[in-house]
Amino acid sequence: MKDYNQLLAEKPESLLYSGRADVYYKLKKNKEALADVNKAISIDPKFAQAYVNKALILFDTAKPKEACASLDKAVSLGYEKAFAF
Repeated sequence: MKDYNQLLAEKPESLLYSGRADVYYKLKKNKEALADVNKAISIDPKFAQAYVNKALILFDTAKPKEACASLDKAVSLGYEKAFAF
């Protein structure tokens, strides 16, 4: 987490926000994870992996409709459906 924070301070980019969101998700800090993944999407709306990460977080927080919409968005951006989960 410390490394992500330092890297983001130097170069805030979608890949780093998405990666930190994944760490937050694994730590069960869904609020922080969702904030970071939304930041990743706002920086690069065509970054499909961020939508997959968002779907995982939304499924975990009992928001299946929103999760499916996020997953559909990832697939529409070229994410392989077979690798989605």
